[in-house]
Amino acid sequence: QGPRVCAITWGCEDLSAALGSYSTRDNTSGAYLDVFRHCQTMCLLAAKAAGVQAIDGVYQNVRDMDGFQQEANYAKCIGFDGKLTLHPGQIPALHKVFEPTREEREEATMIVSMWEQSVGKGVIEIDGKMIDLPHYVRAKKVLARVDDDEQVSNEEGTIVSTARDKISSTDKSSKDDNDDEVFPRVYMGKFFEDLEPGLKIRHFLTRTVTEADNVFFTCLTLNPAPIHLDHELSKGNASSLSGKGENSNSGKPLFNSMFTLALLVGMSVPEATHGTVVANLGFS
Repeated sequence: QGPRVCAITWGCEDLSAALGSYSTRDNTSGAYLDVFRHCQTMCLLAAKAAGVQAIDGVYQNVRDMDGFQQEANYAKCIGFDGKLTLHPGQIPALHKVFEPTREEREEATMIVSMWEQSVGKGVIEIDGKMIDLPHYVRAKKVLARVDDDEQVSNEEGTIVSTARDKISSTDKSSKDDNDDEVFPRVYMGKFFEDLEPGLKIRHFLTRTVTEADNVFFTCLTLNPAPIHLDHELSKGNASSLSGKGENSNSGKPLFNSMFTLALLVGMSVPEATHGTVVANLGFS
């Protein structure tokens, strides 16, 4: 647990390399071997115990969309909140799996509506099934997954709620008022409408960025421009521009603009995404 931890995932291939295993899956069924299934389960349990989101690991065969969807559906059924992807083609399939079906939405809407109308009862019956508090909590989590623009109606056609209504109220609550959250959230970042001109945001840099960082980044990116590396050249340029003559020692290598951009992107990720896994999309 930690104030900046919002999710836990697991790495099957990394574990396989550490163990020295020859395979991670059964050759016939394609299911994880026992040791890897155990770690998948422990990841799920650890995340839920810590109150953060559980994200299932990757599906390596990016061409096997049927296998990917089956594994994503298994992850959804046992309680994972999402799944890592390796290829952009897996993203629409993942959204389709984790988006509740119409039947799931209608059932969840009925449970939530009837439970909230039966104040004080410890249990209700729907279609011959006993419904108690765990079913109500699970139904709320199903409705929280509904697309923002999609409204959920009960049997009478009355709009019960939307996903935006359910989630926005918890996103903007304080740390001391989060008992009713259906998904754990990270309390950092701003909504777009909160980013007003002049707003000061304290970023997560843990130390001062130095000239050595600039030179190191320039070398790592194989940038051949001497203006970023050569102090003597920089002194000469500064002298010419300042008109102080050749003896001026005020010149320093220019700060690498790509390094500046990389720093800004890195610092902005928590504010722009509320610390969710959206920040990782598109990054290797």
